[in-house]
Parts: sequence; structure tokens; C-alpha cells
Amino acid sequence: MKVVLAIDSYKGSLSSFEAATAVERGIRKVYPGAKIEKTAIGDGGEGTLEAFSQTPGAEACSALVLNPLGKKVRAKYVLFDRGGSVCAGMEAAQAVGITLLKNLSPMEATTFGLGELILKAAKRGAKKFYIGLGGTATTDGGMGMLAALGVKFFDKKNSKIASFGGRNLIEVSKIDASEIAVKGLSFEILCDVKNPLCGPEGAVRVFAPQKGATPKQVELLEKGMRSYSEILSGVAGFDVSEAEGAGAAGGLGAAFMGVLKAKRKSGIEGVLEAVSFSKKLKGADFVVTGEGRLDSQSAMGKAPEGVARFSKLAGVPVIAIGGGIEKGAEGLYKCGVNAMFSSLRKPASLPEAMAKGTAFENLEKVSENIFKLIKAVKSVRK
Repeated sequence: MKVVLAIDSYKGSLSSFEAATAVERGIRKVYPGAKIEKTAIGDGGEGTLEAFSQTPGAEACSALVLNPLGKKVRAKYVLFDRGGSVCAGMEAAQAVGITLLKNLSPMEATTFGLGELILKAAKRGAKKFYIGLGGTATTDGGMGMLAALGVKFFDKKNSKIASFGGRNLIEVSKIDASEIAVKGLSFEILCDVKNPLCGPEGAVRVFAPQKGATPKQVELLEKGMRSYSEILSGVAGFDVSEAEGAGAAGGLGAAFMGVLKAKRKSGIEGVLEAVSFSKKLKGADFVVTGEGRLDSQSAMGKAPEGVARFSKLAGVPVIAIGGGIEKGAEGLYKCGVNAMFSSLRKPASLPEAMAKGTAFENLEKVSENIFKLIKAVKSVRK
């Protein structure tokens, strides 16, 4: 028997690989000789870097870059080969993540460090970049990242702008990308966010409050983002303000698509393609996927949906396991999931259920029972 394990992290509890290891132990109690292939996965946020690191021949790298407020931080990334080309897998949050700051500062926070990280990988030979956009602390429209890559910004007096936080958006009157340092490189941005750059559902009004913006700052940032989007659209050659996903990561999506001509993909789709997941499915009898909570969002571009969709195309049955299963999770059946199970074995508070040891043991036990059932059914059929 061959089983492919592709489980998203149980956030705050188990990493993607730890969750897969727990399931593997349960399966081996029933099928000791099973061929089990574990694939760490992520949907553009936490766990994405771990997924890239599991690619055969992947090299774990790191570099000192600036965090959102200009202090040095060591950010990790991964180099791997795909089709003879050196690729870089990144999480934007490694350089400009909200967890890097004790005190949030939406008006000053900048994506400059992400641009530095891209340059570091490019110097190591990376030609194609897969970048997860989840978890940033920034609302700078990608100004900082572009500036680190050699793009110049000017104000109405034609003076060069030297700071690249959210408060500087309103100052931008001209953008010169003629000397950008990453010509010839290709980018894919991985995110499930479809928000436009501006407006009620845009980068500022939806996400800036989560990054510490006060109501007054939200109005200032929105005004600046609208002005900035007009200038950026002139460079892009299309209206970036309404592009699907332009508002991701405080406008990073707009900068990537508008200036770097990046392709946007759902996080899980980009990750699964990058790690050649379809090849792993060959000869598989079952796929096990899941995440900490299976709900309506799980079927809308999250990791279990992507895994199920890829597996369905390959004709492989899919089992989904969640710490909990909530209303709306049944949407996964339409995506290719054949059965869903909760790993909880008895009533427990959320902290108790999320304790690493408990979560690991629960996953192991439910996996053991699932495959005991499969073995019993196979025995009856014989």
C-alpha cells in the first residue's frame, strides 16, 4: 500500500511535517510495510517555507535583512531545482512579518527587507521565485520591496523619496523602474486573498486595522494608497487598484503584479506545483490531508481543498482529518475528499486539544483506527 500524506499545520500546535509524522505512526501500526510519502504543505502563510524545504535537494538558506521597522533580522528561504532552473521559496513574513514586531507601526512599516531577501537569493542563482504573502506587518503598497530592488520614487518636487512606509504613499508622484535589479527573473505570489488594492474591501480598510492602524490612520493610508495606485498603474500598464489579489499583504500583491509581472496563484496550488505533488500521487492508494479545523474556508482555496483537487484528478481517494469539523466543511466532498474525521477522542478545552503531545497522539490514534477500518473492509472483500 502507498499512502501520500499532505497535511497543513495545526496552527499553534503541530507543524505540517509533525502532523504527517503522527499520521504515519498510526498507519504503520496497521500496515508496517506501507510505502508512505510525507509532503509538508502550506497555503502561502505559515508552513509554506517548510513545504519548500521538503523538496528533494532543497538547500536551506538565510540572510540578514531589515525587519519592517529597519532592524536586522535573519530571514530564512529555500533554494531548490525545478526543471534545471534554480528556484527560491520564500515567506514574506520571514522578513516583514507581523510577528517580528513587539509594537506595530503601520505608518512606518516597510517591505524593504523582502526586497533585500529577493536580491540575496538572486545572487545565489535563483531565477524563479515562489513567495507566500501571508502574515506581513506592512501597508506600504510594496514600495519598500521595490525600492530595495532598485526602483526609484519621486515626490511632486521631483525629489527622491528616501522612506518607504505607509505614510509615504501619498508623497509618490513618479516611479522609475528602469534600473530594477531583477530583470529576467520570474515571480509567483502565493496567497488566497482576492482583495483589490483600494476601496471597502481593499488592502487598507480590511487589513490595516489588524496591523495596528487607528481609524484616523486608516483614512490617511487609504488616501495615500489611492494616489499611489494611480502612479503604479501608469508603470504597470493596467489599473492595479482593481486587480484580484492586489491588496494582499498591504499592497505587496499590486507591486508584484504591476512592476514584477508576477503571476498570482492560490497558495496551496503554487506550493503543490512547486513540490511536484502530482508526481508523488503516482501509484498511491490513498491521500491523507487536513488542518487544525475543517470548516467552510477549507473548501475555498485552503490546503485540504488543493490537495483534494490534485488527488481527484489523479483518481486517488482522499481522507481528511481535522482537529475539529464545523459546518460548511462538507464542501470538501465536492473538491474530492471522500471521508472526513475529527482527531478529537474526548471532550477537551481548546488549550488542552492544542497541546502538542495531545494533538500528536490524537492524530496517531485516529489514523490507526481509519486504516484498521480500511484493512477490515479489504479483508471482507477478499
